[in-house]
Amino acid sequence: MMRKGWIVAGVLCLAGAANAVVLFEDGFESGDFSKWDTTLNASGPIGQQIVTDIVKSGTYAAKLIGVSSGSPTRLGKVLSYEDPNATFRLSFWMYDDKGSSLGGGRHYLELRAYSGDGFVGTLQNLWAIGKYNNVTSGSYNGRKYQARVALGGVGWINLSDAPDRSVGWHLMEMEITPSLARFYVDGVLGAEVPRGAAGIVDSLVLDSGLSSSGIDLWVDDIQVTAVPEPATLLALGTGAGALLLRRRRR
Repeated sequence: MMRKGWIVAGVLCLAGAANAVVLFEDGFESGDFSKWDTTLNASGPIGQQIVTDIVKSGTYAAKLIGVSSGSPTRLGKVLSYEDPNATFRLSFWMYDDKGSSLGGGRHYLELRAYSGDGFVGTLQNLWAIGKYNNVTSGSYNGRKYQARVALGGVGWINLSDAPDRSVGWHLMEMEITPSLARFYVDGVLGAEVPRGAAGIVDSLVLDSGLSSSGIDLWVDDIQVTAVPEPATLLALGTGAGALLLRRRRR
């Protein structure tokens, strides 16, 4: 029975990986922002640059510019996936050149849900991860990174269980399930909270559109994926596991 259990578990892992749908990815190797299709805060100063000096992989990365005042532009991407029970995952590498100094600034990436298809209709919810300089409740901790569940959720929170801020590249991840929002820094779970208001994740936003007092940030290798609901994967995995066991008996 133990060996059968391992076989089914392995098939489940493969089923999850095989059924993850890549909705968007950008390592900025085109040398521009051509993969993005919407500009927000279009009247503000430019909020991003393509750079070659601080890069996680390849030749290019994006620099998020911390303007001293005003609301810089943001870039948006519409994601096309209609399964309301799917789990959505965002991952990206973020270079922090300040660590816990200077109060942090406001740079982050968001997943959003609208009543229409990507930036159309009423905003139903948004989730963010990165650096912020305040929290909704409790005490702000500038040694930690922050995350947000905007509507029907916890607001801004410190990722208290994740590693402290430090200079260098950090892997930032969020996972939005039908009931939970999980936020990770460098593979460590920083917080798990209710996902807040319902809505299918249908868009991605690069940067905050807020003044960051001259504090910059760099991002690279952004990826958004969707995974079907666990019950679907379980059915697929159990069926595949049974098939493997039948083949072993022959």
